[in-house]
Amino acid sequence: YRLKKIDSKEAYSMLVEANDAIVEELKSKGVFRRPVLAAIDYTKELYYGGYNERLFRGRRELGTSLFYAYASLHIVEAGRRITVFTRPVYQLEDQASIVEELINFAHSKGIRIHTLLIDRGFFSIDVMNTLDRLNVRYIMPAVKNRRVKMAIEDHHNNIIPKMVKITMNREGKEASFSLIIHPKNDLEDTDPIHERYIAFATNLSYREAYKLYSHIPEEYRKRWGVETGFRVQRSVKAKTTSPNYTIRVVYHLLSIILYNIWQLANITLTLKLKIELTKPLIKLTQMKR
Repeated sequence: YRLKKIDSKEAYSMLVEANDAIVEELKSKGVFRRPVLAAIDYTKELYYGGYNERLFRGRRELGTSLFYAYASLHIVEAGRRITVFTRPVYQLEDQASIVEELINFAHSKGIRIHTLLIDRGFFSIDVMNTLDRLNVRYIMPAVKNRRVKMAIEDHHNNIIPKMVKITMNREGKEASFSLIIHPKNDLEDTDPIHERYIAFATNLSYREAYKLYSHIPEEYRKRWGVETGFRVQRSVKAKTTSPNYTIRVVYHLLSIILYNIWQLANITLTLKLKIELTKPLIKLTQMKR
């Protein structure tokens, strides 16, 4: 009843401020002293109710095709898995602007990003040009459009090397990036050629990318730290079927705050004990209670 009387923007602002306090506490403990491996991803929250302008339509899942979406920036390294910032995403918003806002927020907190792992959903000319302008090194899976499929087939036929420079053009805009083509471990001879490879887009220099080539799939798997974080956050998230948007925003942000407090508690304890944080010393079930 009380939550329903709060404006959703006001609730969001207060909870972001609370999360900022946790991030500042982590900063004071030296968690962000070194540049971080970061990731940007979308998460969706299924919705059962009438349609409104904040909702997205997607593939039907668990009885609904409607969902709210959030974009988040995370640190995905062992010992410092933190959700730095999250924001609601609305229809028709510009992806490049969302990415820039997330990165600028991290920079405002003194967090330096050495490499950004970014979801395939952000594979676009505008996003890549924005990351280049911000001098952010990135790795993202390439959408297998006609140009990328042709490059994969040329590599398969030994016409081009495993890394090649590509320029993508669309509607008068263009972006250049390096395409790295990596064979899948579980490939089948009966699979189409372009399905036998993983393709990554990156703005790393040729020398850096070539050096990183054999590690990219392993490096990108660190992004699944994001997925793990989402699953953990859901385990402490209050469940609701309420159509009230404020309640949903509050529950989403509170699950992130609890998750980050849990990380802070473990980091604080390992610093006190002067040991390396390889696995949580305090269980989330304890924090949940």
